[in-house]
Amino acid sequence: MATAAPAASSPSRLVGVSVDVMGTLFHVKGFNVGREYQRIVQSTYFNAADPKPGCLLERMHELDSRVVDARFKESFRDVAKRWPDIATDDKHLMRSMGRRPPVVGGASPEETYVFWKHVVHTTYARAFAAAAERRKGRGGADQVPLQSAGSVATDAEFTAVFDDIFNAFSRGDHFELFGEAEAALMALRRTRQRDRHDAGHPSSIVPAGPASMRGAEGSDPTVAEALNPYAWHGDRTTQQRKKKEEAKRIVSVADGTPRVERLAVVTNFDGRMHRVLEYLSLSSFFDAVLTTHEVPRKPSPAGILRAWSRMDPAVDEAVRETGRAPERPPSDWLHIGDADADADAAAAAGAKVLLVDPKEGVTVAAVTKAMAELGVTI
Repeated sequence: MATAAPAASSPSRLVGVSVDVMGTLFHVKGFNVGREYQRIVQSTYFNAADPKPGCLLERMHELDSRVVDARFKESFRDVAKRWPDIATDDKHLMRSMGRRPPVVGGASPEETYVFWKHVVHTTYARAFAAAAERRKGRGGADQVPLQSAGSVATDAEFTAVFDDIFNAFSRGDHFELFGEAEAALMALRRTRQRDRHDAGHPSSIVPAGPASMRGAEGSDPTVAEALNPYAWHGDRTTQQRKKKEEAKRIVSVADGTPRVERLAVVTNFDGRMHRVLEYLSLSSFFDAVLTTHEVPRKPSPAGILRAWSRMDPAVDEAVRETGRAPERPPSDWLHIGDADADADAAAAAGAKVLLVDPKEGVTVAAVTKAMAELGVTI
């Protein structure tokens, strides 16, 4: 049950909410990364100009998506464990990709690109090995096109295919919203219609949907554009000015009524998430989107604390100057996620947590109950 509102003369108690995205608001279509990878590979293959018989692209497109998905899960886990050593070996590749944008404590876009390149390379190397083993068992012979120990940086043919995969996941057509995700966000915003585009919200600078994902000349985004979450927003000064204008237009409620003042994304996905949220028409719900390009990965509490700091301009400026998040949020805060990392990050930040089933996502009933415990009726 919601708490009673204080006298009208008392200040409102501000409540903040941070939300994870993958497994909370949406998921990879069919919960099958391998199938989506193969969709991209097959599209690239059929659109290629006269691919050579037996080329890597042809061999990749012939793989079973179920095998690719199984190898992806183990490859992601293994590369993540070995990442410090891999990153040291591939520093020259990261430097060759250009200057990194300013971040506060997160990974650079170059590191993101190299990490995922190793994940995808390992995934397909193991998928090829598994396919070859099956053919060998049937008396056939095969040469594995990719080797797990091969040079990821110098494999030009693989790099071309990987870039297509990497860029494709900066769009939203490989993701699917959970059934109640949008309704839950609307409930948190206490509004029945999405009118914040008209209030100068920065997401109104670029229209949501596929058109906003295009490159400068109408083409798919390049690797550089996919890595840079700010390139597609246009002029940063204009964006910041519009943010300030929008903040003044946030609908106010009676003094003393607990209210959600801040709704932010805190995700372990990288900077491509800015584009994905736009594509799925979710950006207008959020005041801040913090990816691994801006803050360390959860279970670090830095993302939640950084999201809270933006509720107070003075605190936010101090954080920007020092590069450190405030120690504890003085206001009530709820973090919604689906994994142990979310629970650990919330506990370290001193926030409450709502964990959801990663196969079902967030629901209106769960959000309503969690917010009632903070005294907010939605």
